[in-house]
Amino acid sequence: MSKSPAFQFYPSDYLGSARVAEMTLEEEGAYLRALLYCWNHGYLPNDVERLARIIGKGCSTSVATAVQRMFNEDVNDRSRLVHPRLEQEREKQESHRSQRSAAGKKSAEMRTKSNERYNGRSTSVEDSLQRNVNLSSSSSSSEEIINPTTPTRAHVRAGEAFRPPVDEPSGPEPVAVPPAQLYDQAPKPPTLEQVIEYANMRGFAPDIAEWYYNLRAADAWTKESKQGNMRHILDWRHDFLLLAEKRRYELDQRKAGERTAERVTTTSRPFVIKGTGPAASDSSKAAS
Repeated sequence: MSKSPAFQFYPSDYLGSARVAEMTLEEEGAYLRALLYCWNHGYLPNDVERLARIIGKGCSTSVATAVQRMFNEDVNDRSRLVHPRLEQEREKQESHRSQRSAAGKKSAEMRTKSNERYNGRSTSVEDSLQRNVNLSSSSSSSEEIINPTTPTRAHVRAGEAFRPPVDEPSGPEPVAVPPAQLYDQAPKPPTLEQVIEYANMRGFAPDIAEWYYNLRAADAWTKESKQGNMRHILDWRHDFLLLAEKRRYELDQRKAGERTAERVTTTSRPFVIKGTGPAASDSSKAAS
């Protein structure tokens, strides 16, 4: 009997089967009911009358005979019918369950070993015996070995708070370093020629390269971080691309604004209607 309540059904394989295509609609419906019964119980009886009763819904022996041809006899018991595709699904699911079970056991063993290493414990018999021997030898000894980093029984009896000794640092006291000096190994800044060459390779004008060089050289090739600290620019090429793109966008916007202002100036000349104005009045007087 199958342990799984369901199995994978592939419609393309089912509809593409020539044996299924040759069945009538009644035979196909009976075949599907027989498949479901075989999955739940593991087999079907190799008897047409019993098979018809199991299919139910008034299934005739002629329909049951057509369904019987879709199954194979069990090699271990000829009184039973099995389906080869269902048996493949059973084996696949059983293999999948075994793999998941083995993976779960391996994961549990790894977690156990990790916890043992973290807690400093060991479950081996040899370590347990050795630990017992060490405890018995230490209790029988008249002299107590005191570890300065662990509390003694005197501390426990007196109820004193144990404070492990702190090693005094040797040598000169450390000097606090300002945040701006944390990056002592500053990279060598580029020259103006290198910046112009890189800008030309990336499609930027030389004036943008000169603007970037003067901007960073004024700050000794440092920039302010998100924390407010001044840090050396480790990759000036990446920094150049970020600032140069913004600079080019600003220049383009400025030029676009200037062109718009020029068009407004040229189109805003005073408009005079013909026949009006001082000149028109003088001409009219002369004509009269």
